[in-house]
Amino acid sequence: MFFENKSLGLAQQEMSGEHIYLRMAKKSDFAAWQEVRNSNYNFLQPFEPVWGKNALTKSQFYARVRNDKHDASMDAKYAFFIFKKSDDSLIGGINMNNVQRGVFQCCALGYWLTKADNSRGYMSEAVAIITAHSFGKWKFNRVQAATLVDNHASIRVLEKNGFEREGEARRYLKINGKWQDHVLFAKIAP
Repeated sequence: MFFENKSLGLAQQEMSGEHIYLRMAKKSDFAAWQEVRNSNYNFLQPFEPVWGKNALTKSQFYARVRNDKHDASMDAKYAFFIFKKSDDSLIGGINMNNVQRGVFQCCALGYWLTKADNSRGYMSEAVAIITAHSFGKWKFNRVQAATLVDNHASIRVLEKNGFEREGEARRYLKINGKWQDHVLFAKIAP
């Protein structure tokens, strides 16, 4: 085993903040997820890997739900949807990916948010919730994040949450079909 405590593997089903809550995906979320992702395609695509032909199908979504539960049970990845408390609408997603235990105790933060809900503080709140949980229940020492060099909104979210810029990585991730440079950030456990 690479992690020290098997009980860390089971993700909490829901985490709540002042204006939003994070919850693991359920099969019943499919229609809302498909609508949100489809209607925000043009906004999200410049910041994400190219979506596959079947990316928004029910079978792909159900596989994602199964895989996310399995990954959480194996302490490999923790994935959540972001919902507004005011109307329970799905507005985004946030993940702790690439969990590494042992002497590293680290994970990589990733997130997305609808265009309509951008710049309203929701993502800053979601990052605050999940990083607090990461250093608390999941006992990570380090949370890393990478963002496109020109994604100023994402940079603000990270800096607002106490992430420190650690440098830049050339051709770091293949985003929107192209290898792109990223700014690297990290936050260390208090």
